[in-house]
Amino acid sequence: MVNKFIAWLKQQVGSIYVWGAQGEVGFNEDWIRKRETSEENAKRAISFFRKQLSKGILDVKAYDCSGLLVRFFLDNSIIHSDMSAKGLYSFCKKIKESDLQA
Repeated sequence: MVNKFIAWLKQQVGSIYVWGAQGEVGFNEDWIRKRETSEENAKRAISFFRKQLSKGILDVKAYDCSGLLVRFFLDNSIIHSDMSAKGLYSFCKKIKESDLQA
């Protein structure tokens, strides 16, 4: 599953960060403004969105940090309902620092 996840992540390169997004496509600048938490964040996301469109990338996807994971988990039946970052954390198994691997 790890290799599948890494391959999927590579396909998401070029997506934009938008607060609360979970892989949405077909959105516009107004949608970004409504979701973002500040004007500065909206400007950042819109600037990158425009850059992608100018490159001819029309199927730009939007994610936030937990939304990226939730989308993969839902699409691969690892979870069966939407989860917040807090929900994802409670879903995780705690491990010792000494058990971490590269």
